[in-house]
Amino acid sequence: VLAEALGARKLTLKPSAAGAYAYLDPSHAPRVAKTRPAPRALLAVAFGADAAKKPFWREDRAHPAGATGGLTLTHPEIAAALAASRLADAKDAGATWVVTEDPDDLAVLEASTPALGVKSLYEALAACL
Repeated sequence: VLAEALGARKLTLKPSAAGAYAYLDPSHAPRVAKTRPAPRALLAVAFGADAAKKPFWREDRAHPAGATGGLTLTHPEIAAALAASRLADAKDAGATWVVTEDPDDLAVLEASTPALGVKSLYEALAACL
């Protein structure tokens, strides 16, 4: 909806120089879509396409963030390790902060006390309105 509004010029985002970022696809994304162009397009307008860094994504697979399968409840140490690994991957790609639209992934990433900033897609975009 937001990407459509941006394309129809019903939504305006003020560009922000927030530094290099990585969009982390929701853990379930490979199951429902090959790519997620709408969030990436919105982020490119708001924060710059050149600032986007690409963490691991191969053959429609991404690093899980630790939120799927109830790991936070059954094996919190594994969930924390997965989140830390996902953040390290983004940092290795050159990102200084990460953004995700999935609330479960967001919670796990924030709880891992990351060395990177972690933001919700919608909160990051709201700051550019």
